[in-house]
Amino acid sequence: GLIDINQPTVGAGWTPTAITTWKVSTAAENAARPFAASFPYLSNINFLGNYYHSSYHGLQFTLTQQASHGLSFTAGYTYSHGIDDVSNDWNTNVPTDSTNPSLERGSSGFDIRHRFTLTTTYAIPGVKSPGQMLEGWHLNAMVNIQSALPWSVQDTTNDLSGTGEFIDRWNFYGNPSDFSGRGAVPVPWFAGSSNAACFAQAAAIRATASLNHYGCYVVGNSMLLAPAPGTLGTMGRNILRGNGLHVLDMSVAKNWKFTERLGAQFRFVVFNLLNMTQYANPQFNGAGGNNPNSPGTSPGNFGSSPSTPDVSANNPVIGNGSSRAIQLALKLMF
Repeated sequence: GLIDINQPTVGAGWTPTAITTWKVSTAAENAARPFAASFPYLSNINFLGNYYHSSYHGLQFTLTQQASHGLSFTAGYTYSHGIDDVSNDWNTNVPTDSTNPSLERGSSGFDIRHRFTLTTTYAIPGVKSPGQMLEGWHLNAMVNIQSALPWSVQDTTNDLSGTGEFIDRWNFYGNPSDFSGRGAVPVPWFAGSSNAACFAQAAAIRATASLNHYGCYVVGNSMLLAPAPGTLGTMGRNILRGNGLHVLDMSVAKNWKFTERLGAQFRFVVFNLLNMTQYANPQFNGAGGNNPNSPGTSPGNFGSSPSTPDVSANNPVIGNGSSRAIQLALKLMF
């Protein structure tokens, strides 16, 4: 993982003048960097090292039915929890606070707490008929149900911590499930101190200036507030959840046997048979998905997922989560 060994202390950029003008002081940040005296021409100094840890715990069940009266299936269930400080070894940012990278510890970006799969095949009893039309038929189905992946709030627009890293989290109060699984519906935003609950909480933590400047997000009894300038948000990494995946695929296959070594199979396949809308993770929704203050998008997109998983992953042809798709196939076997 990476850390910035030249990160200034938290709050360094928020001088009294900066707070008055609501514009962080880059000069104050650079002056407070640990290597400013020796290397005044350097800002961030990212250092690669073994700072992080990961763990995975899983409980797996599998039930297999061998072919009996034409029916066979395999069912699987996994209950697991992946925990780490960073989930990727590429395209990875430095932590919110490089002087305390352990603050990043939380559920892995690929943590799927529950996953159930079922694949089944039924060979329909055949009857001798012209052209083998009443024999060689198979029904196949695959069910994939899994809980949502986590996502994390990252304010990459404002430098609230005053460190120049632009990877800040806000303060969260309440139940994370209130902000989770919203599909294409953004999290409701309230301007300034228009929400009484937000104002009371902001006053309690002395962050009314941030509230007036950035507003707040509220769902039920849960709220997301910007921290006071020069402080770190209390929200943990990956405490919110996106949207689960629920997919049923089915196919019908017809086999012909021409000779001992030559045959053919025709398949009619329907992916996402029920055409259930699948929503991607807000973290992969582009600008505004997980950034509570992205210019031109906030508060419109925050917490929403208006794209499907396959599109957000740039894999719209064979990726998971697309709308209903039908495939016809003819295969010769020899």
